[in-house]
Amino acid sequence: MNSNLLTVFIAITSVAVVLQMVVLFALYFAVRRTTAQAESIALDFQRRATPILENARDLIADATPKVKEITSNLTEVSSTLKRQA
Repeated sequence: MNSNLLTVFIAITSVAVVLQMVVLFALYFAVRRTTAQAESIALDFQRRATPILENARDLIADATPKVKEITSNLTEVSSTLKRQA
């Protein structure tokens, strides 16, 4: 009786270990697939965002001197209006 119980316990444990191995392999493949998809999305985002960021940088570099000049002119106009008032 004791020997049969031990054999049943070992069989159940073996099945549980094999089932756990199958689940872990499934998780591994799912994570690998998800990682590949995330990498693909990140590369696509980088490919699309780089030109936009470069255009924004150029726009800011072009607008900075103009904004400084406008600010200077507004300061000058403001001081002139104060003097005339």
